[in-house]
This record gives sequence, C-alpha cells and structure tokens, in this order.
Amino acid sequence: MEDYLTMNAKERERMRVLSKVKEGEMKLKEASELLSLGYRQCKRVWGQFLLEGDKGLIHRNRGKQSNHRKVFKEEALEIYQKRYYNLGFGPTLASEELLEGYGYKVDHETLKRKAKRRRGKKVKGKDGILLVTDMFGGTPSNISLTFLEENNVEVISGVNLPMLLKLATLSDKVKLDEAVKIAEAAGRDNIIVASKLLHNRNG
Repeated sequence: MEDYLTMNAKERERMRVLSKVKEGEMKLKEASELLSLGYRQCKRVWGQFLLEGDKGLIHRNRGKQSNHRKVFKEEALEIYQKRYYNLGFGPTLASEELLEGYGYKVDHETLKRKAKRRRGKKVKGKDGILLVTDMFGGTPSNISLTFLEENNVEVISGVNLPMLLKLATLSDKVKLDEAVKIAEAAGRDNIIVASKLLHNRNG
C-alpha cells in the first residue's frame, strides 16, 4: 500500500511559488523573498523540488522523531523574526501561527526570550523614555509596546503635529509622567472641527 504524506500550509505555498519559477513566470530571487527564505536556502529547496517534485518539499521527518531539533528550532525562530516579530505578533500568537502554518512546535516562552534578545539592551533613560507612534494597533505601535515598562518607558499612539511640537519644546527637567499628560492634552486639544469652531465664534 502506497504511503501518503499531507503537505502543511508552508509546503503548499512553496509548491505554488516554485511551480511559477519552474514555468518561467518568476525568478528564484523573487521566490526567496516571497517565501521569506534566504537565497541559498531557497536554492536548496528548489533543487529538492526539481529532483523529487512535490514530494521533495515535504519535510523528511514528518511523522518521525526528529534527530535535528536544533536545526528545526533555528528555522522556526528565523521565520518568527522575519515574519511575525516585525509585524508585532506576541509570542503566544506567533507560537500558534508557527504550528498551524509551518508545522513548527515552539513554546511561546522560547519566542519571548528570542524577542527579548533581539531588542538587545534594556531601554533606559535618566528620566524615562516616551515613544510616540501614528496609530494604535499598527506595526510601529505594536513593536513599541514590547518596550513598555512602568515608570521608565511609555507609549502614546495617535500622534499629531501639535503633540510633537509641544514635546520638542519641553524642558529636560520635565518628568516622564508629566510629559505624557502634556503631550496627551496637546494632541487632544488641537483636534478642531472647523464648522463647530466657526459656529461658536459667530454665535
């Protein structure tokens, strides 16, 4: 009886993209970028695909006990760093995405340590650090939130020009908590609905 191995989402995506390379519709360099693979790694996967077809894209240890856990862990962490960390995915969500989309089972605590190392040294400032971003929930905001630290690092989203101007003119002696209040007030107070303003003046 012939054995069948089911492709996971990552392998199906590689098959789709590399099939385009095979048909001459895409360059291998483009494929490597689309698949978030280094060019050398993509060449290796491409070679397996040419030699074995779709089967060459299926992980050799599917359904077996892995003897190369370190290699797989490094691959998973590389995907996390390139695809999920930069998009602001938290460790728990990224862990679920890696399992569902790529077949990699990586504990969220491992990803948390990876993110901490990637951020490098702890953000420090004599009187605290205030980070301002455009929109809450966007990538800059999500990444900034990973630095959030009580009494040392604060994040304000929804920045506008009046807020920036106010922050730029604050004295160095202003403490972090006071700077946050001033910036918040400057941003909020300078949101003007022109028709309402004119109506109030004419009234």
